[in-house]
Amino acid sequence: MVRNFEAGDKGSEVYSADGDMIGTVTDVKGNRLHVKPDTGLAGNIRQMLGWEGDEEEYELRHSSVDKIAGNEIHLKKNI
Repeated sequence: MVRNFEAGDKGSEVYSADGDMIGTVTDVKGNRLHVKPDTGLAGNIRQMLGWEGDEEEYELRHSSVDKIAGNEIHLKKNI
């Protein structure tokens, strides 16, 4: 089971299940992370995450996370 999010997760990098850097955590609110997407994030990854448009930040729920290791947050394969 993945630990709960903590305030210290702010600044962590978020990675897809395939190891692609998705973005950086800008804020933690309960079971949700606010993530600023990496500028080079591919369109197919944005689509998989449901991140349509040009928002500055997007939310990720705890249920999408596979593991948290140090300052890296890794997402599940099928979210």
